[in-house]
Amino acid sequence: MLAELVFRFTDELQGWIFVIACSFTYLCKAFFWDYDFWFDGYAYFFMLAGLYCRNPYLVFVMLNLACWTDERAVIALPGILLFHLLQEAGFEIPKKLGDLFKDIRSLRPIATLAAGIVYIVIRLFVSGYLSLSTPYGQEAGVSLVLIPYQLAHRLIGVFLTFEGLWIVVCFTIYFLIKAKNTIAFAIIFLLLSQIIVAYSVFDITRSLTYSFPLIIVCFLIFTKCNFGENINSLTIASALCLFTPTQFLIFFPRQIPMTVFSCHELLTILRSTL
Repeated sequence: MLAELVFRFTDELQGWIFVIACSFTYLCKAFFWDYDFWFDGYAYFFMLAGLYCRNPYLVFVMLNLACWTDERAVIALPGILLFHLLQEAGFEIPKKLGDLFKDIRSLRPIATLAAGIVYIVIRLFVSGYLSLSTPYGQEAGVSLVLIPYQLAHRLIGVFLTFEGLWIVVCFTIYFLIKAKNTIAFAIIFLLLSQIIVAYSVFDITRSLTYSFPLIIVCFLIFTKCNFGENINSLTIASALCLFTPTQFLIFFPRQIPMTVFSCHELLTILRSTL
């Protein structure tokens, strides 16, 4: 699905290098490793489907499913909205951020906004009338007061989440700023917002990975930028993802095995089942 999505806007060589890079980060490894109680693979799938689907009704359904799987998907919706606005423009990057919003009335951006609004309204109703609210506070491990400690001890989590793909992000932002394109500041603001959210909780890796729609946006903008060294930069980014052991950063860095190839993990599952 990821490959077919990026092939709509870029050539297959760059697309495959990007997909291979993603395959060696938590974004894709969650589908093979996360058999516990977090459901990240499901949420990432629904979010990706919300990017992939052309039918606005399916976009609405998939993004709603993502939000109900994990509320961190709600924080990712602005990045998904940015993707759909750029998609309406054929990923031809306008000079000003405001120029994008001329397509805000298109069905897919509307479906994205509607998914967020419907989720928030129902969530408030459920919280108010059924007392089923999301836990919040330092004891629940969800609080802004955690940020200073997290930044002091786990700042490496920013790099470990997307590993070499940060090269693509940095090049994209550099190009946009050099071109005096205000979309760069929207991407920076959305990424910083999601980093703040990720560092407000203990499980940094899975929280920050919810910003992957912005990584896809950066990659597609990157392929439109004629650096002349796109393939070299992408290859280096992919190699970094390949050779950097995927770490799940929560209370401490924990290397993520590909569960389907891990006899130790499979035996653990077998014993717990029996």
